[in-house]
Amino acid sequence: MNMATIYLVKKNAHSRKNNTEWIELSAKEFFDFLKTDSAKNRYFIRLQDDYPGNANPIVIEASRSDYLKWKKEHDHQRYLDKQRAAVKTISLEAMTDADYENEPSLISRHGLPEKEVIRECTLRDIAEAVSKLSKRDRVIFEELFDEYGEPRCTLTDFAQKYGLTLPYASLLRKRMFLHLRDILGGENYFL
Repeated sequence: MNMATIYLVKKNAHSRKNNTEWIELSAKEFFDFLKTDSAKNRYFIRLQDDYPGNANPIVIEASRSDYLKWKKEHDHQRYLDKQRAAVKTISLEAMTDADYENEPSLISRHGLPEKEVIRECTLRDIAEAVSKLSKRDRVIFEELFDEYGEPRCTLTDFAQKYGLTLPYASLLRKRMFLHLRDILGGENYFL
């Protein structure tokens, strides 16, 4: 259900809170008003219920101080929404329903369940990212690490196996990790 926005403008731009009269404008009238000289140094905030369908959004004229408070809160909420979108949420509850009896348990007998789930998700993400690496980078990763991220061999052994100098092998490994980090979504992945 698409609800029309209500636009409210003060009849007198200099009126105080107690004696303010409002003019309700259509969207076209409001945007035409914003292009006029009388709209200069006037501030508007958007009020919208967080629960869809409850009320029409309202754009209402406000004082500069009210606008700045609203803007600060609005920008902070947008920042939080962006951060929330970049986070993967993992449920740590043990599966108990009969429907899930044959599913592997997320609870490890050998450690904290949180660490085990995070490790499994991380390994899955890394395995997918490794498959997207170039052939050279994929070979470097697979020679140095097993599917659990544990080292298979030392960098020295890797360098000797392929006839490389240790500094060059180190450079190749570093480049491979940079490419892997880019595929996984940047620096924040490994924090």
